[in-house]
Amino acid sequence: MKAFELLADPKNWIKGAIAKDTFGVTHRVFHPDSTRFCISGAILRVYHSEPGDSVPIPTLDESVKIILDRVTQELVKRNWFTPESVETTGYPHITFWNDLPSTAHAQIIDVLTVLDL
Repeated sequence: MKAFELLADPKNWIKGAIAKDTFGVTHRVFHPDSTRFCISGAILRVYHSEPGDSVPIPTLDESVKIILDRVTQELVKRNWFTPESVETTGYPHITFWNDLPSTAHAQIIDVLTVLDL
């Protein structure tokens, strides 16, 4: 399965949390009841090899870090990052972009499909 397949149904894409169950309860990405994900959650669910309670950036698989960077580069290329989606550190982050009111499900699917994720 790829991340765009996991999020293909708009009901499976969420904002404001990394993962939720079908009732809208927030869970960890790898919780067995998690069925709905933000873009980062979908990428982690599909491509991270070691599920756990939390997945801090330093412990991500190198391949997941590369995937997240590819998504970031694609969003920058498309000028889809706005000032609101840039962290105080000065660089864009896909989780903030996912949660913007202006971000649409079609954009999520388009980016993931173009990158074959």
